[in-house]
Amino acid sequence: MKKILFICFFLFSPFLVHGAELSITLDLGNKVQTSKPFVAEILMKTEESINAISGKVIVPKGLQATDVRFDNSIISLWVEAPHIVTLKDHQEIVFSGLIPGGFSGLLSPYYRGVRAASLFNIRMYSTEPGDFVLSMQEGRVYSNDGSGTEKNIPDVQAVVTAGGSAGTIGEKKIDTTAPEEFLPVISHSSLLYGDKWFASFDTKDAESGIGYFEVAEVKPNSFAEPLWKKAESPYLLLDQSLESTVFVRAVDKEGNVRMEEVHPREKNKKTHFPLISGIIFLAVLLWAFLKRSHEK
Repeated sequence: MKKILFICFFLFSPFLVHGAELSITLDLGNKVQTSKPFVAEILMKTEESINAISGKVIVPKGLQATDVRFDNSIISLWVEAPHIVTLKDHQEIVFSGLIPGGFSGLLSPYYRGVRAASLFNIRMYSTEPGDFVLSMQEGRVYSNDGSGTEKNIPDVQAVVTAGGSAGTIGEKKIDTTAPEEFLPVISHSSLLYGDKWFASFDTKDAESGIGYFEVAEVKPNSFAEPLWKKAESPYLLLDQSLESTVFVRAVDKEGNVRMEEVHPREKNKKTHFPLISGIIFLAVLLWAFLKRSHEK
């Protein structure tokens, strides 16, 4: 389904892309202290319009990625949100996402040209002293030309030099705050799920980041416990009649939960209260008239 969504998105935009550049910046510079956390930010710069990007970041042995955040990303619709894949001798951060309307760089009246924009941040630390190569590989962008013309992005690297004696990682701040409030949206599109109804949702968590989402559909007058299942946006609704209430839970990486709900869509329901009230009123008047006539 993710591949279908990725392909379908390319068919409806009019611009052309000539390429993009990726870069990796380190918040503490290239020299870090062993075991001290630092952040690597993946940036993209382009002067032409693109509407999708995919790739992976290789985290070599000697570096340990602990978290990925994309709250400030220019990617607004993730086909595959950046996540850590742990392999035998290294880690990978795999991602692919869409940019509705296209992106052609950050512009500002305060500088000339365009500026790179953030894709996501990786929080990590070194497990031992040494030089380690953090690299972005298999990067691809797709044009806004109506056919999704694909173009490879050259690999980029950042050398991390870790020194000093290994120690323990500083005490982690405990996150007790739930993710931000959000509003799930029920909609349908000819581009997704064969025009069937689906739920879209997203939110942010400033402290530990969003861990995952869960969705449950509860039918009217049901007293059973909601059947929660992990889900990604967009989520195809099981109940296409829209009779069920849709509950969405956002769970951050410390287990804090924010739950929102969308009530069943009102379909062919009209309020008959004024009509019923009028009938009752006329019935009371008739009863009073008949009673008075009987007494006479």
